[in-house]
Amino acid sequence: MDAVTIILAVSPIIVVLICAWILRMPADFSGLAGLVAAALVAATHFQTEASTVGKLIASGILWSLPIALFIAASMLQALFMERVGALRRISIFLKTFSARDKAAQVIIINLGIAGALIGFGINPLSILPLLLIGIGTTTYAAIALPAVGTSALFIYAFLGMTVSTFALHLGGGQTFDQAGAFIVPYLWPATFIITLGLLYIQGGFRLVGRGILHALITATVVWGIASLASGFRATHMTGILAGIGVVIAMCAWTRIRGNRIVDRSVLTSEDKADEKQMLLPVAMLPLFLTALFTLLILLVPPIKDFLKDIVSIPVRFFITHQFHFYVIWHLYFWTLMATLISMLFFKNGLRAFRESAAIWVKRAPRPTISIMLYAATAFVMLYSGYVEESIAHYKALVLPGDHLNMVGVMQDMCASVFGTLYPFFGTVAGLRIGFISSSATLPITALTRIHLEIAEELFKPGGAGTFIAAASALAASLSLMVNPAWLMNASAVIGKPGYESRALRSTIIIAFITVIVLGLFAVVLVG
Repeated sequence: MDAVTIILAVSPIIVVLICAWILRMPADFSGLAGLVAAALVAATHFQTEASTVGKLIASGILWSLPIALFIAASMLQALFMERVGALRRISIFLKTFSARDKAAQVIIINLGIAGALIGFGINPLSILPLLLIGIGTTTYAAIALPAVGTSALFIYAFLGMTVSTFALHLGGGQTFDQAGAFIVPYLWPATFIITLGLLYIQGGFRLVGRGILHALITATVVWGIASLASGFRATHMTGILAGIGVVIAMCAWTRIRGNRIVDRSVLTSEDKADEKQMLLPVAMLPLFLTALFTLLILLVPPIKDFLKDIVSIPVRFFITHQFHFYVIWHLYFWTLMATLISMLFFKNGLRAFRESAAIWVKRAPRPTISIMLYAATAFVMLYSGYVEESIAHYKALVLPGDHLNMVGVMQDMCASVFGTLYPFFGTVAGLRIGFISSSATLPITALTRIHLEIAEELFKPGGAGTFIAAASALAASLSLMVNPAWLMNASAVIGKPGYESRALRSTIIIAFITVIVLGLFAVVLVG
């Protein structure tokens, strides 16, 4: 394998890094640049037919549609809540939480609450930036903090759907909870580093020094709850339970240190006046409804099956399987329904919805399109070098002979050059593909089989491949803090598209440090 092939294989990622991290280009522009680079490399060096490249781009866009629409719907919900004053009421409440312990407050909001929200299918990157601005956080921190904090428990998002994908691709009859158990050992170091990253973003090294014990407690709580959830076959609830556990632990730590858990002395007269305008449960109604709908459509089989069967649009990808677009089952639909229903319970709700929709039309398209661009780039990379072959009544993509796609080239090189250190570079691959794909599930789908095969060649029979795949899966879930499209979700909802490139300069370093630690941990576990 020549050096040119290796460089070209990684070139789309390099292009996006240069555009987003160094040149500070907005997410949609850097995503388009990455897609062009991937398409050119696939069509020229990897000899992918131009028509196939076009179909792969279309497939990536279709595949990402539920995610893109989820971001759009969550932004509409957040803007509506801001317009009716609901977010203002919630931000006043959060302002009093551990007000004298900034480290605890940052962890409570951006890891505890964020983890519980994403577990319930609520997008923290749409809700939290507006809340953080409401309590006086800077624009930079309002974008970066939710992205970093949510990443700690993002692998358990949507009641553990990512872990479910991991279990599916592990094979060997691994159950959902058994697959989750392989991820648990990595949670402590990952959560510890991520928590320190939160503290650094908020208050630099000074707050990091004051919050070391906070980070140790947070990491231990997340690891402990995840271990118990796996043992009691409740892995799907890990994100929610761990998020709530972190909130409780930080409140207890605040009290132990002699501070009030709820300190109303920090409220201004304006805060107290606004507080009386709306009850807190009413303000949180859209979020309660979204959480309820998520539980119903994901955990109640009759409802899940019924909604999937009502409107199902089969879409044949130009690969080896068929994708069903479940119009009224995906979370974007029920996020929208929760917003529309809650509109009836707010004064001037209809007018507020119209006003928020007018703002949404201006802010939502760019992050929505960005998600599609990155997913399309990932599809081109994953299926570069494939050729179309007729199977039954459709065309499937097949990789001829000993050819490798762009992802395979990178992993084969790592295995050949670094040998028994592959667990480290296999872990890094999860973040690398997560960065370019804007997804945690796509890297798991693409890399799990590769990790298992390489581990079988490099190590003695055992669980080496599974531990590598688990570390890679957790690294892929960090995509939330490094993918420019997700960061643009946070920047666009507060009306600052383009600011995501500033946040990326810090979040990508935190992600790199976390993945380095995870990679080293994987080497130890496998060795």
